[in-house]
Amino acid sequence: MLFRVDSKVISLMTFVAFTLLFSSCKTSNEPAVTLSVNPDRASSKERFEDNTTNVSYLKLESSLDYIVSQVSKLYVADSLIFIFDRKQAHVFSFTMNGDFRFVVKEPDSEVGKKFEYIRDIHYDQYTGHLFIVDGNANLIYEFDDQGNYVQEMVPIVRPSAIFKLDEDTWIANNAWVGKGQYPDKIYLLNNGFNMVIDSGIEGSFGNISLPNPIVKMGDRILFKHGFDANVYDLTEGRFEAIKKVDFGKYNVTQKLLSQPNGQVMRNFLSGDFAGATSNYMESQENIVFTYTRGSKTRGQKRSRLMIMDSETLEPILHTTELVFGENQLPISKPSFQYEGYFISTIDFYEINLFNEEAVGSKEKQGASDSKGWLKSFDEVQKLTKEYDSPVLMFYQFK
Repeated sequence: MLFRVDSKVISLMTFVAFTLLFSSCKTSNEPAVTLSVNPDRASSKERFEDNTTNVSYLKLESSLDYIVSQVSKLYVADSLIFIFDRKQAHVFSFTMNGDFRFVVKEPDSEVGKKFEYIRDIHYDQYTGHLFIVDGNANLIYEFDDQGNYVQEMVPIVRPSAIFKLDEDTWIANNAWVGKGQYPDKIYLLNNGFNMVIDSGIEGSFGNISLPNPIVKMGDRILFKHGFDANVYDLTEGRFEAIKKVDFGKYNVTQKLLSQPNGQVMRNFLSGDFAGATSNYMESQENIVFTYTRGSKTRGQKRSRLMIMDSETLEPILHTTELVFGENQLPISKPSFQYEGYFISTIDFYEINLFNEEAVGSKEKQGASDSKGWLKSFDEVQKLTKEYDSPVLMFYQFK
C-alpha cells in the first residue's frame, strides 16, 4: 500500500513555531545527579515477598485463540493493557480487569501482509489508537481502538522506538539504524512521521531491543540512553541530561562505542563492562532500572535489577533474580509502572512447575477462561491451567 500523508499537515508557520520552541528549550549539560552502581555487589537472588508490599495479581483472560506466550513489552495507559509478544509477533490488548479486547496478528489481513520484525508498540492517548513499528519493513502501522487496521506510514526516520510527546509531535529513536542525513539521534516528528521538527542527543543508543527507552513519569517524559548511561528529560522538547548511571571501572568506553554497530553489543557482552540500562522508572520513594553485566559465559544471567532510595540514592535492592516462595519461582524484573505500582510477570509454565501436582491433571488441562484481580498466589494457582497467559503482578517496594 502506498504511503498516505497524514491529513493534519503542519503549516510552515506552525513548523517554524515548533522549531523555535524546541530549539530554545534544548540544553547541553552534564547531569546534576549521579547514580553510582557497583556491579560486583549484586546478589544472585532475592525473595520477592521480602521486598514488596501491596501485591495484587491480574489474571488475563485466555483461550486457545489468544494466549500470550511472552511479554516482550508491556504498556499500560487509560486503564488499558498492551502486550507485545515477540515469540508470536502479536500485539494483545486487555482491560484493567483482565478482559480480552483484541489481538493484532498481522498488519492488514485483507492483503495478507505479515510483520517482518516489530521493534516497538505505542498507545496514543490522544486518539486511542495503537501504533506498531516494523523496523525491517521501515513502516509504522496504525490501528484504531478496536484493533482494526487504519493505515501504514513510511517514516522519514527509521525508528526503533516511538513515543507521543504531545497532540502533534512524536518522539522517534532510531538507535543503530540511522544513516545518511538521518544518523542515530532522538527526533521530533509530526503526526505523519514525514517531517522532522527537531533532533538531539547524537550518537549510538545501544541495543535496539532494549525495552521502554522512553517513559512518562508524572508530568515528565524521560529517555534512558542505552550506552552513555544518561537519563534525559524530553518534556516540551527539551534534550536535557538530568541523571547519569555510573558503573565505575565497568563503564562503557568511547573506544567500544567507536566500533561498527554490529560489533559493539558483541564486544560489550564479552568484555568487562556494565551498562545497556533499560526499564528506567521513578516513584516518590524509589529509582528502579535494569542493566546488563558483560563478561558472562553463555548460560550465566547477565541482567541485573537496581532499586535505589530516591532521596539518598543508596541501593535498596541489587540482584540478578527475583524469586517467589520456597520453590523460588522466577519473576520478571519490573517492566512498567502504573499509578504508583510496579508491574512484573509470572510465566504460566513456571506457575505449573511451581504446582507440580496440578500438571497433567484433568481439571488443569486446556486454557483458563478465568480473569480478574486476585489477592493471593494460591488463587492464581487454582485458576491457571495447562495453557495460559502470563499473570501480571502489581506491587510496591518496601
